[in-house]
Amino acid sequence: MITINFEANMVWNKKLTVLLIGIIACVCSVQAQVKILRGVILDKQSDEPIPYASAVFKKSGAGVLSDSLGKFILELKSWPVGDTLVVNNVGYKPTLIPFTDIKDSASITIYIEVLPPQHEAVVKVKYNRALWFWRRIIAHKSKNDKHHWDNYGYEVYNKLELDLNNVNKEKLEKNFVLKKQLGATYQNVDVYNNSIPVFDKAFISPLADNADNFYTFHLLDTQYMNKKRLVHLSFTPKRTGENTFDGDCWVNDTTYAIQKITMRPSLDVNINFVTGLSLIQEFKLINDTTWFLYKDKFVVDLAPIGQNRVGFKGRKTTTYRNIIVNSDSVIAELNKSKSNEDIILVPKTQDLPDSFWTKNRFEPLNKNEQNIYTLLDTLLITDRILITARCCMTN
Repeated sequence: MITINFEANMVWNKKLTVLLIGIIACVCSVQAQVKILRGVILDKQSDEPIPYASAVFKKSGAGVLSDSLGKFILELKSWPVGDTLVVNNVGYKPTLIPFTDIKDSASITIYIEVLPPQHEAVVKVKYNRALWFWRRIIAHKSKNDKHHWDNYGYEVYNKLELDLNNVNKEKLEKNFVLKKQLGATYQNVDVYNNSIPVFDKAFISPLADNADNFYTFHLLDTQYMNKKRLVHLSFTPKRTGENTFDGDCWVNDTTYAIQKITMRPSLDVNINFVTGLSLIQEFKLINDTTWFLYKDKFVVDLAPIGQNRVGFKGRKTTTYRNIIVNSDSVIAELNKSKSNEDIILVPKTQDLPDSFWTKNRFEPLNKNEQNIYTLLDTLLITDRILITARCCMTN
């Protein structure tokens, strides 16, 4: 015979329920107290994410580093009213963001500006670790440059954006300088070459065999990405008046291959009509040891007829995927090709719906690009409405 004490069970269930409710209430209370600040740190000229930049509140000391995509999340016990967020990164001006309003959460985009070159006194030391590291990169160039492969192939996606100010459409269409400069954004850049073309000038690459005669190198810090240790190396010109770059790169410390490099022409270099320019290349592992170019970005600010007149910002982004090396399929395709190959537009590709491009783009549009798309759609719809209205009035 089994006797069940229903009254005792009911008391126990009530206690358990009260305990669970108490735990949930405590969790909710803790969560309600936490304030969330999300942000992304970008280069002011190129809109490129800045990895591993510091974002620290001046008074409270609460802070964090941005990730490899320039993003960060700060969890705060209270909203930092009256405090100032200080954003710092090597080679950039400190940026101050004051906080005045009380909020539970916020998302901010922070643009930071490159410091002008500092012509520091050079201190000679017996052992220069940065120079030693650069020499290791040069010693491994033949293994890391894509041209050492017998052949290689990939799918490529080009995206060209153009932001214009104070533009007269008729004059723009006849502007030869504008067309020429836009065409120059399609230059192929190999950072491992000794020289790099920038419009009509040849610049000395920081990875040139003799770049140590033209650049000063500095080791900044190290980070891990996907279990690979990366070393942060900066480079600045030794002298003014030479076609050189300011910039930095992240380098794998095992293969000495470039993972990401950013180059900006020295401010004292004169390039016709150019008021700002950034070259950014990113590389990804396609096997255990091979880093191959997967994103190439060219951003330029131009003022063809003066800084206070017509100006524009051009962005060319090239993305690569499905990369293969030393493949018979590449040789077969090369054997089919003509020496001078024409560009042929595939039929029925001019009026494809947005859904096609959403599916087939190598990477999704960012927030700014999505806003432009929405604006253009709105303008097209408005234009159709106006045309229809005019036709109705005429009839």
